[in-house]
Parts: sequence; C-alpha cells; structure tokens
Amino acid sequence: LKNEALDLLESGADCMQYQKMFKLSISSYEEAINICLTKVKLDVSPAKFAHEVCTELDVVYYSAYRGVGTALHHSGSPHAAINAFQESLRIKEDMMTYYELGQVYETLRDGENMLKNMSNATGLDPFYANAWHGVAHAYALLCEAATSDTELKKLLRLRQEADEKTLELDPNNAICKADLV
Repeated sequence: LKNEALDLLESGADCMQYQKMFKLSISSYEEAINICLTKVKLDVSPAKFAHEVCTELDVVYYSAYRGVGTALHHSGSPHAAINAFQESLRIKEDMMTYYELGQVYETLRDGENMLKNMSNATGLDPFYANAWHGVAHAYALLCEAATSDTELKKLLRLRQEADEKTLELDPNNAICKADLV
C-alpha cells in the first residue's frame, strides 16, 4: 500500500486521496515523518501535509510533532515550528527536539532562547557535539548584543569553551575549526 500511495502522489493524485492511502499504509511514525519530509510534492506545503497526516496518526506521539517542527522550520515558518517543537517537548523531553528548537531560535537570531535549548540538549546528552557547537553559536549571537567590554569578554570566553568542547567530542568538525580561526 505504501508504494501505491507514493505512486498516487507522483502521478498527481489529489491530496485527500493520497492522504487516505498514506494513513492506511504507514505502520511507523518515523517512516511517516520521513516520507512527509522527502516525498511530498503537493499543492499544499510539506509542513501542512506533515501536520495533517502525522499528528492524526497519534496526537500524543512526540516524534510526529518534532517532524512537523522540522518541516515548518525548513519551509520558512519558524514561529509555527516553535509551537510544534514545544508540543513535542510537552509530551517528552528529547535532546534532538531541543537541538532543533535551538536551530529555529538561531534562524530568528534569538541568542538567549537558542542558548537555553542547546544547553538543554547538552544536558540530556553531554556527548552531542553538534549541540555544543550550537551553544557556541548562541554565545556568538549574544556577543552581538553585549553592552560592555566585560560582558563581551565573558561571552567570547564561553563561546571558546563551547567550541573546544565540540572539538573534544568531534575533532574533525570543520565548521567548528573554521569558527575558531
């Protein structure tokens, strides 16, 4: 059934027909999210489609909301993405959800909320190098708003420490190495 649903999608079937087939054929929420994000080429946005399908599969499944948040973020709807990620976190605290929410705040150039969410991600998984790099980026954003030399020096030191932690965990992190130059 899943292949038939994808064939319907590629042949230009209407959204409702595809959605009905999709709901019948998907047994895994993660699979539903991935298909929503990679295969959907409809008149409606992938984010809207993902929300309609995935949250209907199980309204309390945190990963569906995280997937919706990711789709909304990548489709240019950061404020709606925040709501989806917060709903996911309401159901279950998850390192990846905090990390992705931090990325949304980076898009919005909100260093405080980015730092809060990246720090939550490192709190749940202190070995996640990308989250540590996110912490460093949050400090970089906060440096832009520093109001004194003392504050700026402190933020730069904290950024340096977070970048060093990133490289300790992932010595080949090219982006982090470029940031330190």
